[in-house]
Amino acid sequence: MHRSDRTRRASAALVLLALPCAVLRAQDGGDPPPPPPPPGSKAAADAAPSLVPSKWLVLPDPETAPRRPIRTDVVFARHLHARDAAPPAAGETVTGETGTPVAWEEMSADATGMFSPTGKRWACAEIRSPADQLARMDVRGAATVWVNGDARPGDVYGLGTGGFPVLLRAGVNRVYLSGLRGKVLFSVTPCAEGVEIGAEDVTCPDAVRGEPLEGWASVVVRNVSAKTVANVRLAVAGESGGENSDPFTLPPLAQTKRRVRIRAPAADAATDRISVPLVLTVDGAVAARHPIQLDVRAASGARRVTRRSDIDGSVQEWALLPVDERLAAKGPPSLVLSLHGAGVDCLGQARSYSARPDFAVACPTNRRPFGFDWQDWGRADGYETLADALRVTGIDPRRVHLTGHSMGGHGTWHFLAHDPDRFLTAVPSAGWESFDGYGNPRPRTALSKWWFGGDGGSDTLSMIRNLVQAPVFVIHGTADDNVPKSQADRMVDALTAAGAPPVTVWQEGGGHWWDDPSTPGADCVNLESAFDHFRSVTPGPAPLSLEWMIFDPAMDSRHHWLRVEQVVRYGSPATVRAAFDPSRRRAEVTTDNVRWLAVSSPDGKPLREIAVDGRQFAASREPAWFMRGDDGWLEVSGTPPAAQKSAARSGPMKRAFDRRFVLVLPTQGTPEENAEAWSRARFDAMQWWYRGNGAVTVAWDGVVTGAPREFAGRNLILYGNADTNAAWAQVVGPSSPVRVARGAVTVRDDSARVGGGTERTFRGDALAAFFVRPRADDPDALVGVLGDTGVRGARLGNLHGLFISGAGWPDYTVWSDATLTRGDDAVLAAGFFDARWETDGSGFLAK
Repeated sequence: MHRSDRTRRASAALVLLALPCAVLRAQDGGDPPPPPPPPGSKAAADAAPSLVPSKWLVLPDPETAPRRPIRTDVVFARHLHARDAAPPAAGETVTGETGTPVAWEEMSADATGMFSPTGKRWACAEIRSPADQLARMDVRGAATVWVNGDARPGDVYGLGTGGFPVLLRAGVNRVYLSGLRGKVLFSVTPCAEGVEIGAEDVTCPDAVRGEPLEGWASVVVRNVSAKTVANVRLAVAGESGGENSDPFTLPPLAQTKRRVRIRAPAADAATDRISVPLVLTVDGAVAARHPIQLDVRAASGARRVTRRSDIDGSVQEWALLPVDERLAAKGPPSLVLSLHGAGVDCLGQARSYSARPDFAVACPTNRRPFGFDWQDWGRADGYETLADALRVTGIDPRRVHLTGHSMGGHGTWHFLAHDPDRFLTAVPSAGWESFDGYGNPRPRTALSKWWFGGDGGSDTLSMIRNLVQAPVFVIHGTADDNVPKSQADRMVDALTAAGAPPVTVWQEGGGHWWDDPSTPGADCVNLESAFDHFRSVTPGPAPLSLEWMIFDPAMDSRHHWLRVEQVVRYGSPATVRAAFDPSRRRAEVTTDNVRWLAVSSPDGKPLREIAVDGRQFAASREPAWFMRGDDGWLEVSGTPPAAQKSAARSGPMKRAFDRRFVLVLPTQGTPEENAEAWSRARFDAMQWWYRGNGAVTVAWDGVVTGAPREFAGRNLILYGNADTNAAWAQVVGPSSPVRVARGAVTVRDDSARVGGGTERTFRGDALAAFFVRPRADDPDALVGVLGDTGVRGARLGNLHGLFISGAGWPDYTVWSDATLTRGDDAVLAAGFFDARWETDGSGFLAK
């Protein structure tokens, strides 16, 4: 796979528990000992003995572990669900979902902390610390790191993100690693106390030679201390005021990705790199300095561009190969949106193309090189990049083509399937079809309807009626041993059977990434015949006949002259067919599973008549809006009321992580309950950082309720329950069909509403409930609840797959700790709210 010469890293704000930091003690010797170094000083850190374990226990995977929201995990059940659980012993066996007993085995690490647990899923070791001490832990080759029961994301993909701060306790500290991938490199290094700028994870733009630079960058800022540090500012040295003047607070042992506005004068021909000095201050005093380096690129070459994301306010990058104005243009320029493969950097993707006079190429990041498989927030990143690329280049937004390689080939199918009128053409190269058709298929259980309904966008083959609407050009090597050609064959056969056979290029003997070094660019993505295919399709008038399949209005609510704001049954696909008769100025529409619909004129001239599922209406406004009522279709004045679902404000659960979302922590629980919520939020924030180059705001419940303007319009993610989180009553409100309290979860069935409907209450302290609702105190935003009935329920949330692509969550899910051994059989409730945010009896409710 093609990789760039430079890799950028990112981080998210997180909150860690404040614990006392003890003095590092000097070792006794024969002579009188020297005075001990100051606590937390570099000298104290340097004097500490090695903390890297040399002995590990490793375990093969006892579970099947495919992509799903709730999974079995017998190791977690036995050793991590309770913080004081006993560790495993060599030879001890466990039996999980596979049904095959597996045993813990001893394994040694070398002097660098590296070991090779081939075929293993888990590892366990202990760290013996002579005293309480600050340290930085960095673990490559593991998805999750558990330190004394607290979870953090490991560097499973080897991105080099720099690790995370921890406070080790005097004595034994238990460490578990899960999700092992290849070789594991484990390091833990005592570190000095202080606030620092992290050099491992920088997101910044490139400068263009001869042009002044103004843009966004972001760097990691760490608080390596056990106390809260307030009034922190990050700025360019020598500047004051402006966008970089807002202070922020770093909780104990926290790290955050902080954005900074940067400017630089035009670089001359002799300059290849520009240094921008950053300064970190606390109460106006300098705490740290660090320069970031900007590469200088030629105006005609590929370069990085940065922008701020509406999802979380973070700084994200994308790469641009501009139109080559040195060559004679062959027509109006077009934009190609190119999606990279797994592990590929966006600049490397852009450099795989040769410059052309009639095309610019924009390459988003998927938010990280592995990211979200171009689904969920990866898809959103693609669309944010598309909007920014159109702004930067000034290209006609109607002249956009789509392509991608490998994982990006899947992204090409995925984008086109859910937005067929956005792209003129599509060129998937070495692309795979779906999670269920490539690799390990997701399990089929009695609850698959709800899991797949929360992730319906994954099944591109089921959206074939949309895929036939744009000319497709398929590229694949016949000897591809990564994504077999059979993946392309399935899509080609389906398109052909649907009456839209694509153009195909089968590269005989070509592997996954193939190229002729004598030609510019990489042939598997840069074929001139593919660009001729792009040139062959130009913007035209809206079609007069439409067939549109829509799985989720929040993904795509508009198709040419149609718009869908609500469906009847969420989690199930909807279909609209429409035909326009220009001579009669009449549109005829038939629907399936559509509740709220708008019809516009295809040619801009007024309509006279509209028929919706056989009911006739005189066209009185543009667009004309219709709602399906109990007695059929009614004409209405506009979009759904704010209290109902809409394309902009809807589930499923993952949708809550948008609109600059805020993690809201409880303060009204017991110390143990509050601490567990803080641990969970830290892990979630760090997962978001690692997987999505994200930046998360973390706030306490009283701060949110006391500053309504600051949090207006933002989605809130609440931890705890109605008894522990003081924001619950204001944000969730009394109307929610799912209620979570200490010791109980209640689910109301609104379909049998007589005196408030029927209710079912589940009791215990080991229950978890995730659900999404409209914020009761805001007309635009959502609240996502990561609820629990107690500490044991809260710890179940450490296993969620919310940030895993292909793992679908419906609007609400309730489960118990019995899922750790019984899986879906122990789920208590799951389903989708209807258009009114009520339960309609279609969900699952355990008896």
